[in-house]
Amino acid sequence: MSFLGRLFAPPPLWDWLQVQITSACNAACLYCPRTADRSRWTDRFMPLAVFERIQPFFSRARHVHLQGWGEPLLHPDFWEMARRVKAAGRSVGATTNGTLFVDDTPKRLVDEGFDLVAVSLAGV
Repeated sequence: MSFLGRLFAPPPLWDWLQVQITSACNAACLYCPRTADRSRWTDRFMPLAVFERIQPFFSRARHVHLQGWGEPLLHPDFWEMARRVKAAGRSVGATTNGTLFVDDTPKRLVDEGFDLVAVSLAGV
């Protein structure tokens, strides 16, 4: 969209859209429902096909945040999902426990154009 198109376009309906792409996590924080209800908790990953179905809603938000009751960096399609948010012209972010900041992950977050990365230290 051109500059003038963005300038005169109606504002997005939502400021923030949170998408829980996984319920799997590599931590066991005491405050987390995953830990408190671990006997009944199921680790799942949102299929890319489901993510594709919600992509049309990205245009209704300024920011799409990949987080929930799981560690988003564990998702095998995490980077592809982030690229799709950026391709939709939206800012992208994630909340992580930071334990997977190994090798080139922090650099890749920058290179992939993440606008916000929150590191939760609440369970540490």
